[in-house]
Amino acid sequence: MWMRIGNFLITLILHSPLHGMMSRRTLVIEYEGSRSGKAFAVPANYAEEGSDFLVSTSYERTWWRNFRTPHPASLIVRGRRMPVLGTSFTKADQVVPLLKRYVQKIPQAAHYFGIALMDDGSPCREDLVHASKERIMVRFEVQQRAGGE
Repeated sequence: MWMRIGNFLITLILHSPLHGMMSRRTLVIEYEGSRSGKAFAVPANYAEEGSDFLVSTSYERTWWRNFRTPHPASLIVRGRRMPVLGTSFTKADQVVPLLKRYVQKIPQAAHYFGIALMDDGSPCREDLVHASKERIMVRFEVQQRAGGE
C-alpha cells in the first residue's frame, strides 16, 4: 500500500509545475495494459541514450510485462509528454549491454545494482552479468508525432 501511495505522490509531482525537483532522473511511464486495457502511470528512474530512454526494473514489478513486445506508451520527462515505443529485455545477453550503458550514464546507480566500478570508471563485467539475472531493462524509443512535431 505504501508503495502505491509513494508512486501516486511521485507521479503527481512529476505531472505538476514542481517536476523540476525530481525530473532530472525520474520519469512517468503512461501506458494501457496490453490485456486489461486499463490506464497505468508508473514512475521510474531513467538514463537518456540519444533520443531513447533506458529504465531498469526488477522481476518483482509487473509493469514491464506489457512491453515484452514493442508497445506504445507516453513518457512524462522534465514536464513534457512524448510518445514512445517500449520494449523490455530479460535475457542476459540483452540486459548486460543495456545495464552497462545505464550505469555509464549514471555511475551513482552502480552501487544500487551491486556493480563495482573499475579504476577507469567502467562497470565490472562480472557484476553486470550477476545483476542481469535480477534486472529487466526497458528501452523506450521516442516516436515522431503526427504532422512532424
